[in-house]
Amino acid sequence: MEHASHPRETGHRRGAGANRGSARTRNRAGWTFIELAVALIVLVVAAAMAITSLSHTIVADVRAAAEVVASDLAYVRQLAVANGTTYEVRWDAAAGTYEVVHVGSNTRFDQVPLPPGLSTASATPNGYIHRLSDLPLMGEVRIVSVEATEPSRQAIASFAFEPSGEVSPLLPIRIRLGAGRGDAARYVDIEIVPQTGLMVVGDPMASREPQVATAAIE
Repeated sequence: MEHASHPRETGHRRGAGANRGSARTRNRAGWTFIELAVALIVLVVAAAMAITSLSHTIVADVRAAAEVVASDLAYVRQLAVANGTTYEVRWDAAAGTYEVVHVGSNTRFDQVPLPPGLSTASATPNGYIHRLSDLPLMGEVRIVSVEATEPSRQAIASFAFEPSGEVSPLLPIRIRLGAGRGDAARYVDIEIVPQTGLMVVGDPMASREPQVATAAIE
């Protein structure tokens, strides 16, 4: 009788061990699911932070590039007024460059002094060339378009600053810079008032459609 009781006791103990093992398995599965959920949350937060950081970088890049270009154009205008001669700005959107060339009759102004503080400009025989890709920015900034906006929008390859400070042709000019691609792309317009040659820099925008610029560069 005593021997008959042992199998039942052993069987009971085995059942308890199996239950404990099953509980441990459920616990391990439960913790694995929680860890996975936490990991997913961390990844989502990290991705959101990366997207936000990228957007801020693109905006900062295109804004900084627009300010540099506008300041450089203001410098060229000042040269035209101070020297009483004409300087032409030639644009190559495909190459991401613009070139400043003295086109006046007085050859002693053919060697155009490089703009102060713009170390990325390279001297040419009668001017200098500036590549936007040489700017110390986080990403690529490109020349989207250069156009006269009146009487109808038309692309132009160059314009000049005259000794009076006005631009030639005597038309409103818009230079559009862009950075980023797809939905992350941002654009900034530089508007030139034809009668004065003064620059107006707009705010970064997500659309290529024209906008009203807000900050003047003299």
